[in-house]
Order: sequence, then C-alpha cells, then structure tokens
Amino acid sequence: MGPDRDHFAATDCRWIRRVVSALSVIFAASVLLFMSPGSHAGQDETVALPGMEAVEALGTLVGEWSMSGLAGSDAENDNAGRMFQARQSVEWIEPGRSLGVVWSVMLTDGSIITSGRGRINWDDIAGAVVNTYRGEEDGRPFTGSATLIAAGDGVFDWRGHETSGTSESVNFEVTYAFPTDDLCMVDFIPTCVDGDVELDAARFSWKRVNPLHEAMPFAPDLVGEWILRSGGSESIPDGSRLMIRSGRGDRSLSFVILDPGAEGDFIASEVLWLDDDTGDMGFRMITSAGEVREGSPSVARRDGRVGLLIVWGPEDDVDGRVGGPEDLDEAPFRASWMTLDGDRMDLEFMLMDADGRSGPDESRSSMIWMRSKD
Repeated sequence: MGPDRDHFAATDCRWIRRVVSALSVIFAASVLLFMSPGSHAGQDETVALPGMEAVEALGTLVGEWSMSGLAGSDAENDNAGRMFQARQSVEWIEPGRSLGVVWSVMLTDGSIITSGRGRINWDDIAGAVVNTYRGEEDGRPFTGSATLIAAGDGVFDWRGHETSGTSESVNFEVTYAFPTDDLCMVDFIPTCVDGDVELDAARFSWKRVNPLHEAMPFAPDLVGEWILRSGGSESIPDGSRLMIRSGRGDRSLSFVILDPGAEGDFIASEVLWLDDDTGDMGFRMITSAGEVREGSPSVARRDGRVGLLIVWGPEDDVDGRVGGPEDLDEAPFRASWMTLDGDRMDLEFMLMDADGRSGPDESRSSMIWMRSKD
C-alpha cells in the first residue's frame, strides 16, 4: 500500500525513532476516550492519575496503526526528503491487564530506520498506566518509559524519558487528540535534552490500518455513482447506474446496478468483503431473478496496470475454445478485469483456464463506466 499523502509528517530522522518509540503509548492514551473526563496536565499534582480501567478497555484498540511522511531536510540526515512509513501493532499479553506493542519505521525501499517493542500495563507500585519500551536505530540501542498523567475532553497527556546507548537522553511530553476512532493527532514536545541531539516540537498523525484498503488500495476511489456509457447489453443497457457504497467499518463494498433513469428498476447487487480470519477477499452477486453467484477477487497487475480480477466458477456452457497463445481448457472460467483511471472505470470480460491463461470472452462487450457528476 502506498504512503498516505493526506497525513504527511515532515520529520527529522534523528528523532523519528524517539517519536515512534514514545508513541507506543498511543494505545494506552486512546482508551481514555471511553472514560469520564479527568484532569488535564498542569493541574494540581495531587489529582489522581487515570486508573487501571484504562488498560482494561484497551481491547477495542488491538490492531494495526500506520503513519507516513517525509524525512526532514537536515544536512546530517542521509534520509532527508525520502518517504518513510511507520507501523505499530498491539495485542494482548495478559487480557485486561497488559498489552504488547511492536513497531518499525522503514523507507520505501524496505530499509528499516528503527524498530522495537514495548509493554503497556498497570503498575501497582506507581498506581498508574505505564509504558516501557526498547529498540534499536542503526544498531544503537535505546530504552524509555512514559506515564499517563491526565485525560479529559478528548485530550490525553503523557510524560516520559528516554536514554540511548550513548550519553544522549530526552524528557518529553506527548498530547493526543482523536478527531475519529481511526485517526490520532499527536503533539510531541521535548522538555529537556542532554547530549548532542537537537529535537524540535512536532505534530503528526497515526491512522488505523484498514485491511481492505491495504489489500485493495483503490477501494475508496470506487465509492460513488457511475453511469454505463458503452458496452451495454440486454441485461445491463447503456445508461444503467451503478451505486457503490462502503460497508460498516470500511471493510466491504456494495455494488447496486439499476436500470437507466432516476427510478430505474433493480438489476443486480454485489458485495466485496475482506475476511478478517483469512485475509482473503470474497465476492458475491445476486440478480433480480434470484440467481446467486460467488467469485474469487484479487488485486493483480496486467499489462502494467493494477486492477481487480474476479474469477468465477467454470462455465460448461462456453462454446468452443478461445484464441490466444495456447487454447484454453474445454470448460474455462469466466473472469472480469476492472481498472480505474480517475473518473473512468473499465470492465473487461475474459475466459481463463486453471493455469491462468486467458483470452477474450467474445460473448460480452467491454464496459466503460463514467463517474456521475450529478
């Protein structure tokens, strides 16, 4: 999946690993969205810290998060101006009490800038939610810890300290705000730095990883209304409308095909979804006549273009063989190939054999759908 250009962070790679490692507390902070408003940073130190219920509620945040951006322009930074992507994964170690966090930051060529792991848990002695972590940057170790100090009105404050394998150390504060359940805006403020490292305050964002969008990056671009401009047939005539909507949690897409006109009759509906257990996509169609068919969708590359390939079951009613480099099996599979180019969606039909060899399905014309501007 390509970098998310809506959430760039212009950042200095000398402190990116500090920011990312410190950010493993994001999950502990996030849970406080589900708690009653408490104190804010800067209030009386005697105000109680958030309790263990923060850890107990963290199960709703188990999953994957990501951040993309550009490395900063510092002259000493060999990665200046290059794209990076950070990933964090959280899972229960002891349900309701302790969580494990694993993170990595890498460039687009796959080289890792920094990686590490942490543990978020309730500390009985400290009476607080604490995150401890360790990792490496270019073979140099670092360790750190952070404590949740305040929460309220959707703003959550943490305070921490990190040391490296050299004499460098930094005290920091991190504030989180959650515009949505899937987006976390972060303010990082270094409060005291020892050693040669120079750190500046920064703001950036983490996004929850959407498995469907990761498997099919162009899925969000399909959402909308489309009009069939050419390639129509008796069953789906030119001018037919295609309504594409996202399902709950953006884990699926629904496709509803209607006859031309504002009051067009129902022709067929389709749904594409991602199976959380297997990581595979599924596709099912039902027509107005009650016919139900299932296909096997996958994102593929053909002739230099990325698109959605859907392979249906073998067709015994296909007459003859299909031309190509080699003849296909007697009972080939029908398949469709969808590509997207801005406001134009092309849908081609083909026949494939069990070995993946393909040829055109001469019984069906290719379709051109255009995004409706109404």
